[in-house]
Amino acid sequence: MNRRFAICVSITTSNTALTGGGKKAMLLCVLLWSTSGLFIKFIDWHPLVISGFRSGIAALCMLLVNGKRLFALRPRSAQARALPGWWLLLAAALASAATKILYVLANKLTSSANAILLHHSAPVWAAFLGWLLLGEKPIKKQWAALVLISGGLALFLANGLRGGSIVGDGTALAAGICFGASMVLLRMNREGSPLLCLFVSHCIPVLVSVPFIASHPPLFTPANTASILFLGIVQVGIASLLYAYSIKRIPALDAVFIAQVEPLLNPLWVFAFTGEIPAPLSIAGGAVIIAAVLLSQKR
Repeated sequence: MNRRFAICVSITTSNTALTGGGKKAMLLCVLLWSTSGLFIKFIDWHPLVISGFRSGIAALCMLLVNGKRLFALRPRSAQARALPGWWLLLAAALASAATKILYVLANKLTSSANAILLHHSAPVWAAFLGWLLLGEKPIKKQWAALVLISGGLALFLANGLRGGSIVGDGTALAAGICFGASMVLLRMNREGSPLLCLFVSHCIPVLVSVPFIASHPPLFTPANTASILFLGIVQVGIASLLYAYSIKRIPALDAVFIAQVEPLLNPLWVFAFTGEIPAPLSIAGGAVIIAAVLLSQKR
């Protein structure tokens, strides 16, 4: 009896440690993601050219770090076989790639505030899809956190909300749906290779960008070159490694809740480099979002 109890305690402790490591990795990943807006501003290229080069460099970085291990697919349990392995991998990669491309386009077709608000509707979609596809049913405090996050984002962006275009707002909403779906699909592929899914997702924007590179040739000034290298290697490449590590260890909804810290960090980077101080409503909204994220993670 004592031995069985000791084994149970050991397994629980091990799972708690894995979950804690996954959350820390996801938080660091979000920290790197949040630098995108600042460094994209330093590059005077077409947005889809930036997207293609950024993803291409990230894919090369992942390939150099992982080598042949990147393409190693492990057998999945019966629970993870809702889709055949390659179809699941492709679905996750397409959802992740669509998120990247649609978010860039949304920023060109509607206001930045609208794009961020609608993009970060992702927790709602992740909650329902995670429940439907993974059986990871949100508990009461997570539903409460969803409501708080929605209110916090509304406050956070109230100073910048303007009437956007129907096409632009629809594109941003589609980016949010794809973001939530990509986290759930990557979570479904946790016993296979989330890292390979992300690698493929970086290859897709490269293909999409080819005609735009031909029509809008990029100029490699020192600022452009340094910024695109940072975006590719650090902001996306290293972040993808952290993302793949975390999504195997924490539920999809936990990952998407932690990702809500990203819109709070963007203005902090801007403040650090430009001195622009966020408006009081933005600070209040940020406080609400942080409280919601902490609520969702409380055990």
